[in-house]
Amino acid sequence: MYQRVVDEDYLVAAARRDHPLAHRGAFDAKDFVAYPHIAVITGGGWDDIVEQPLRDVGLRRNVKLKVFSYAAALNIVKNTDLLVILPQHVARNSQCDDRLSILPLPFTSPRVKMSLWWHECHQNDCAHKWLREELFPKILKHPLQLGLSCKS
Repeated sequence: MYQRVVDEDYLVAAARRDHPLAHRGAFDAKDFVAYPHIAVITGGGWDDIVEQPLRDVGLRRNVKLKVFSYAAALNIVKNTDLLVILPQHVARNSQCDDRLSILPLPFTSPRVKMSLWWHECHQNDCAHKWLREELFPKILKHPLQLGLSCKS
């Protein structure tokens, strides 16, 4: 397998606009885990980044649902009491939906890396190489796709 890190970002939480945590100025980890969560399965291995700080204080999330996309998670979150943890740029891009609130995590999390992965059988494939070297960098420069590399 080959990998190229394409960006980094911080994690935040999203909740429906009228979620009880959305109206509190600050909340702690105990408040955060009192609500059920959606886990987004991305293959990024970020679960431990979220779970370890909670384990350190004797807590864990109550994951009620697992989905494979942030869009699916956000559509569910805006109609339920479920919370979802996601990269800040994904949350920022969803803020045009007035049914969502973006919340800071109640613990410090490190930056997460976002990567492009491909199997070795595609390493020398002309079309795949064009995708990686020509098209993908242009997609990443779109303002809605950027995490910490965004200059704005």
